[in-house]
Amino acid sequence: EIDQFLLTDYTAEDFKMTSCSGTFDRRDGVQDVDTYVELRDALEVMGFSPEQQSDLFSIASAVLHLSNLSINSIKGGEESEIDYENPHLEPILQLLGVTKKNLNQALCYFKIEARGQSYTRAVQKEKAEKGVEALI
Repeated sequence: EIDQFLLTDYTAEDFKMTSCSGTFDRRDGVQDVDTYVELRDALEVMGFSPEQQSDLFSIASAVLHLSNLSINSIKGGEESEIDYENPHLEPILQLLGVTKKNLNQALCYFKIEARGQSYTRAVQKEKAEKGVEALI
């Protein structure tokens, strides 16, 4: 089942989001697989369909991959774009069901509407990175 969420080749140490503490071993003897089964059972009791559960885990997995997504500075630092060579990009796209173009637009641009007009502007790398951090 872990294959479905594109996590097979990764551990908690591989994601920025989960590697910050440096603590990966449980001291209480609880196994992650047991906790996962209990979570699945609880979701079922609460009425989550198998499809809804899958969607929930896909989003959680995408967030893990998003924590490793890098942003590149372009046009002399005035604009930014997602790193199209980042190995976590494809899993993000697949798990969220979006295109590279859409993800780049969502993370590296913002829209202003004034007087019935709509303007799209790029953001600098630092702002795009802060946006990704806020998203996750």
